[in-house]
Order: sequence, then C-alpha cells, then structure tokens
Amino acid sequence: MFNDPVAMFFFYLAANFFVSQQWLVGCLLYSFAVSIKMNVLLFAPSLFFILLLNVGIWRTIVNLTCCAIVQAYVGLPFLMSDPIAYIRRSFDLGRVFLFKWTVNWRFLPEEVFLSHRLHLTLLSFHLVVLIIFGYHMWFRSHGGLRASLIELSHGIRTRTGVAETLFALFSANLIGITFARSLHYQFYSWYYHQLPFLLFWNPNESVNKQLPCVPWLSIIIK
Repeated sequence: MFNDPVAMFFFYLAANFFVSQQWLVGCLLYSFAVSIKMNVLLFAPSLFFILLLNVGIWRTIVNLTCCAIVQAYVGLPFLMSDPIAYIRRSFDLGRVFLFKWTVNWRFLPEEVFLSHRLHLTLLSFHLVVLIIFGYHMWFRSHGGLRASLIELSHGIRTRTGVAETLFALFSANLIGITFARSLHYQFYSWYYHQLPFLLFWNPNESVNKQLPCVPWLSIIIK
C-alpha cells in the first residue's frame, strides 16, 4: 500500500485550516503529513511566506517550532534508539532512484538518469524557477511578494485570500514536481486534484470575476 494519498489527505486538511486562518492547527497537520511522506515539503517555501505575511516573524517561528515538535514526537522511538541513522535515512536527499520505476525521465539513458550532474541541474532549475515564479506571481493582489515583504518590514501584515493562498501552495508544489528527480505513477496523487485550480484561476482578480462558472470537475471525471 502506498502512503501518498494518506499524506495528501492530511495536507489538504491542513490547507483547509490555512485558508481559514487557523495557522497553528494547519501547521500541526502539515507537519504530520510531512512525517508520512516527504513530498509534502514541496509546499514549504510558499507556506513559509504565507505564514510570514499573515502572522509576522515571531508567530511564524512559533508555528515552525510546533512543526519541529511534531516531527520529534513522531520519530521519538527511533531517535531514542539510533538518532543519527534515523535522521540520515529520513532526510536522505542524495538517495538514488531506480531507473526502471521512473516515469518522467524514461526517455533518458540510464547512465544520465543516475548521474549526479542531472540531480544538481534539476535542483538548480527548481530553485531558480521557484524564486522567479514566486517573486512575480505570488500575492499579486497585494503588489507581489516583494511589496508584501516591504510592508511587513514596516509592521504591516498581509491577509492573503483563499485563492492566492492555495495558488502559492499548489504552484510551489507543481514546480517541485516538474523538476523532481523521478516520478512514479502513484505520485499523481501529489498534484492531480490541484490541476483544475491552477489551470483556471488567474492571479488577476478582475479576470476571475469575468470568467463563467464551469463545472470543471465534472468535465475531468468524464
């Protein structure tokens, strides 16, 4: 049994609390989702800025500390027996994936897929695209990420709307998936349910008001 849907269930539960401005409960559920499957960390960059803009630096630190406490509690039996091995294996970012299971890089020769150079290239593109996209596309109704951070430096917090909170979370996740070292078939559960929103929501609020209401979910199911 794959644990991907279970992890995503708790992430979506956390996202529901995020859009309801219940940040602490959302962070606890988010951290629990991370403890099930590390792919949930792909949402972390946007979540950090969402927290920072909405609650400020100190409450962001508190929320992130609570996330760390959840990780420590879940891993407590392993941390007490062999902490170094547990941390090394849990956060092994350098592990090698099997070529026979990959879906997204199947067209590459196996030696290229396994090369360290490809992994570094994908990581570099991931970071660059994430920074550029987040800078230009997130929180545009508030002037963008840069303007929001400037306001925060002057003590003015930003209350992000439901749609722009979800847009930041989902887009960060999709960018990470785009440059993932390997995708398997069950990984569709990481992003499939987010595609209708990403496809049909426009960061320009005035455009969204002019769009007709279409039951996109029923179209996808058909």
